[in-house]
Amino acid sequence: MTNLRLSTGLKPVVCQWLPIRYTATSRMAGLFAEGGLMNMSMRCAIVLMLTLIAAQAYGEGQCPSGHVQAPGPESGVINCMPIPSSQSTYMQGRGSRWESRWGAIAFDFGASNVGIGVSQAAGSKRQAKSEALGDCRAKGGQNCRINLVYNNQCAVVIAGFGYSRSQGGPTVESAVEDGMKLCERSGAEDCQIYYKACSLPVQVQ
Repeated sequence: MTNLRLSTGLKPVVCQWLPIRYTATSRMAGLFAEGGLMNMSMRCAIVLMLTLIAAQAYGEGQCPSGHVQAPGPESGVINCMPIPSSQSTYMQGRGSRWESRWGAIAFDFGASNVGIGVSQAAGSKRQAKSEALGDCRAKGGQNCRINLVYNNQCAVVIAGFGYSRSQGGPTVESAVEDGMKLCERSGAEDCQIYYKACSLPVQVQ
């Protein structure tokens, strides 16, 4: 049996009923330990509970409230999904179900240079790409190509003199921040937000 030593900031709490070594910090559990108001198992349970809550908050930090990070459609892209726990409507009620929503951005690389075509909250990746290309062509685009496809997150287009780039992110704010940094690093002048949108999951049942 391996001791579990939990540092509470006031007095160490040692648990002998878990086969792992883990360090956590909890002033609340420390107060209980100092006063001797609870038995060892209860004090350890409190520390572990608070540690798990903190871990959940950390994992949720880069996604909208009520969502956590999950693998994105492409490498290096953050994807967000509803928290799969009793604290989220994702699992509340029998049969509760969520569906992903997709978005896409197409650029016109032809001489017409009409700008962009977009799609938002589409039901599939194929639909999002088709709608974005259709939007670009409807504006007069002659050489429209998909520049970004995203799902369950947000996207922006940052443009400056001689520069344009689409950027995805868990929130509009984070996408804007990353996109503006890249625009400024390129040396382009007058970097501005040209387009912004989100395609977040929706509850369908």
